[in-house]
Amino acid sequence: MSSLVLELQKDCINSNILVSDLLRKALIIATKLKLNEFENWINNELNGYPIHGELPRYRILGSSLRAWNIVQQRWLPLRFTNPEEEELATKLSSSKELLDPISSIEHCLESNGDYPICLSHDALTKNIGSEVTIQISKSQFRQLLEGVRNTLLRWTLKLEEEGIIGTGMSFSQQESVKAENNSQIFHIQNYIVGGMHNSPIQQDTVNSTQISSYTSDELELLKQEIPSIKEKINDIKDESLKKQAGSDLATIEVQVNAPNPTKSIINTCIKSLWSISEKVGVSLIANEFIKLIPHVF
Repeated sequence: MSSLVLELQKDCINSNILVSDLLRKALIIATKLKLNEFENWINNELNGYPIHGELPRYRILGSSLRAWNIVQQRWLPLRFTNPEEEELATKLSSSKELLDPISSIEHCLESNGDYPICLSHDALTKNIGSEVTIQISKSQFRQLLEGVRNTLLRWTLKLEEEGIIGTGMSFSQQESVKAENNSQIFHIQNYIVGGMHNSPIQQDTVNSTQISSYTSDELELLKQEIPSIKEKINDIKDESLKKQAGSDLATIEVQVNAPNPTKSIINTCIKSLWSISEKVGVSLIANEFIKLIPHVF
């Protein structure tokens, strides 16, 4: 008889199977094994995340402000002559916490254009005279879905390693006890790359501490890197990656100059820039800087 765990493991490798379907199968496994933390994560992915709850860092995405051009009948980037409005626009659009259910993200990939988030802000709309939205590129949605798929794959591999595979739709008492006794290794944060944003939960490591901010020296070093990164971004030929890198850097620039920089957002952008570096062969972030920042990767 087949195993639900091994079936899910196989399905995770099949790119034709929707991530939402993978999550429903995973929900059966997590519920039957009473892996409550994993079950909660799956439910959040299926139903959407609460506004003030914990959020995986892969759901913090770069974005851009667009205005609807009535003449050309399409969305166009906003341009400001007022520095204050431009600064406000950058802060509003530089990164967004995406709370939507996974099915909404899948549906977005089937539609035309990027994903719009409606925005109403008098300071931005008073002189524009048209609808303004924040938009997220579909390439980031694909990366988000792949992140969830890979999380589920790593989870099923660990279940198999622990000898918890089940028979059909059921698990033996021995397997259930093993899952309960080893619940620490099945914490969701052990499987999500980058961990959780604004999360008080830590992985079960000895003498672990949660580093929530950068030192002034690290922030100053990053500030010094920004002009160099801007120049390197200009050398990127791929317009989509160039745009993403520009958005990441704009977010970093806002954060390092903020009174209370959010470390998780900066880390997410640094990892994105590092990923783009590998794709385009342009070193956007100096190795010396990466070494000084703990737990970026």
